[in-house]
Amino acid sequence: MGEKKQLEECIRYFRERKVYDRLFEKMAGKYRSLGHFGGTVRLSGLSREDCLHLGGFFQKDFQGQKSVAISAAAMEKALAGSRFADLSWEEILRGYFGEEMTGRKERKQQENAEREGFFTDIMGTAPRSPGSRWLEQVLTEKGEGYLLLMKHYREQPETLRISLLLLLRAIPGLPVLAAGGDLFSHELLAVFAARTRISKQTTAFIS
Repeated sequence: MGEKKQLEECIRYFRERKVYDRLFEKMAGKYRSLGHFGGTVRLSGLSREDCLHLGGFFQKDFQGQKSVAISAAAMEKALAGSRFADLSWEEILRGYFGEEMTGRKERKQQENAEREGFFTDIMGTAPRSPGSRWLEQVLTEKGEGYLLLMKHYREQPETLRISLLLLLRAIPGLPVLAAGGDLFSHELLAVFAARTRISKQTTAFIS
């Protein structure tokens, strides 16, 4: 039997026995917490049918038990003695839930990489410009405006993208920059926003 066909049969086997949905949910949670397949989970409120289905795969009598503890080690042993021995629990859980199994550390790394890529793409539209240097400084030093940026990134990333692209285009038009560095040059923020055609929400990042 091909590996793909075996995996499909394996997933069908467990989906037909509802108690494994609960077991796999708990083990997937352990995987995300530990970063690998391990630990022990407890299933409670078991029916007679649940006990029969668990007993069939684990080759153990669970009859009469309302609650059982099942370890990753016991699952590995049961899998090795089954017709699905060529598969791994990582493969099975990935196929069962239709998503990659990633631990907390991996998810954090992925989120950081996605966030870095988001802002790098924006700065890349105007490399070495005053706006890009400002944005890079805010992100690196986590200075004023950083928390506001992160809030908008979490809640409305595409709106933030548009706002920042407009802002990078508008920053060179700030009076102090347009006047060649004259620190005494000034302009009302509302006037600046109207002149550069950016919204009041966008000016909040530099006000």
